Amino acid sequence: MLTEDTLRALIAGGETPTVEFKSSAARPIDIAERMCGMANNRTGGVIIFGIEDATKAIVGIKNPSLTNDVVLRAARMIKPAVPLSETSVRMWSLDGQTLVTAEVPSNTGRL
Repeated sequence: MLTEDTLRALIAGGETPTVEFKSSAARPIDIAERMCGMANNRTGGVIIFGIEDATKAIVGIKNPSLTNDVVLRAARMIKPAVPLSETSVRMWSLDGQTLVTAEVPSNTGRL
């Protein structure tokens, strides 16, 4: 589970195969593709909404509830569905901005 310190470290480290930044809620199909890739890389990953890709600037999300819905829709689009727990999608307040994180579990081969 993420902590604020871990979240800040992930942002500072930039995008990697297991960390993706989104400045806003994208289309569910785009998020589903990224989630699928993270689940299939056997380590999982995290998508952080409210971060500018190029600069790593914390820009925040205007409608975190919509972002949460997009993530849940995206997870259901993947066959088999990515199993998100109650704590997989969380809202954060960082530097006065609202962020949303989606922790994608790894595919253990049992999906």
